Amino acid sequence: MRRSYLLAILLLLLTACVAWWLQPYIIVKDKDKRHPPKQSVTANPFSALETLLVSQGIEAVSDNNRALLNSNFSAQDAVFLRNVRQPLSEETITHILNWVESGGLLVYEPYFFEEQQQTKYLNEEFGVFLKENTAEEYEWFIHAEALLDGQTAYIHMDGDYLLDSPKNHANPIITSEYGVHGYQVFHGKGEVIVLADTRFMETPNDWRNFRSILTGDARGDKHTLTGHDHAYLSYTLFEGRKKVWFVHDTKTTGLLDKIIEVFPLSALFSAIWLVLFFFYLQRRLGPQQQTETGKQQDISLHIHQAGQYFWHQDKGQHLLNQYRQRVIRKFTTRHPQLAGLEQDDLLKQLAKLSHLDIRHIEIALQTTTFNKQDFTLAVNTLRKLWTL
Repeated sequence: MRRSYLLAILLLLLTACVAWWLQPYIIVKDKDKRHPPKQSVTANPFSALETLLVSQGIEAVSDNNRALLNSNFSAQDAVFLRNVRQPLSEETITHILNWVESGGLLVYEPYFFEEQQQTKYLNEEFGVFLKENTAEEYEWFIHAEALLDGQTAYIHMDGDYLLDSPKNHANPIITSEYGVHGYQVFHGKGEVIVLADTRFMETPNDWRNFRSILTGDARGDKHTLTGHDHAYLSYTLFEGRKKVWFVHDTKTTGLLDKIIEVFPLSALFSAIWLVLFFFYLQRRLGPQQQTETGKQQDISLHIHQAGQYFWHQDKGQHLLNQYRQRVIRKFTTRHPQLAGLEQDDLLKQLAKLSHLDIRHIEIALQTTTFNKQDFTLAVNTLRKLWTL
């Protein structure tokens, strides 16, 4: 009996010694059972706002296909339109105007089409123009106040762009010390909300990026839906509507970016191999051969001959018309108060801003038949108007 007790004690001691020896080699890891966000969340910058609206009984639909704009919306619906990187067609604009006039709500963020010289901006249909902030110093995100339905909200807005309504057709609803960031325009039975920036409606980064969930990195959240009064203002804009249609431009990740993200080491070794291969191709295979270069034409002579050609074609009218359109588009964007003026008033305002002779401006913008002297005068005048 005593011997069995002794064996049991020795067995326990041996087990304890083995456990003590193995303890440094035993590593306990917590398994993260969280799953990355679904594609419908990561690809949709307004997934959080949609969730908020659905929880309040408002149906929400999101798509990055502009064909959605030609749908038959109900007068109780609202459309949120942003990042339209290509001009809308005349038919689409007419369809939107008719729908708003029947009672719809359009929330719209304008966009500059820098390469489009003859662009019809949707916001200009309502007398609202987008302009750059000309203040010498301002924060990237500036503090603004929104006044809607008698309630005040505190929000962040991008400081690069402001809005202007020269003819006072619009009611300012979001303002800061730098100017107006949001206008409300009543059109028929409906209304239009024009916003210079809509990032305050976006889904926070820690919703859309699984990596930020794991690292706890949620930078920029104070500028998105969870910051300040952003959620309250976003809901107030669409309150009372039956359905909200979100139309946005989603930035897609390129194939090369995806390859680098999934196979970083393979991409690195491939890049090194390509660099070495190009160096190999540039090795000399024998003595360098001397090649004779042909006589190159003087660039000033080429420019002179090209100018003579266009002058004999149509007196340079085609090139001058293109230049006129670019200049007119630029100074009406920088000075929205000039848009829509009669010709005589426009000439007077331009002469006042540029300190040029009004006769020279008239030749540059309106004359269609030129001699060489007037043509040179028109080009020089347009070049000066370009700097307004």
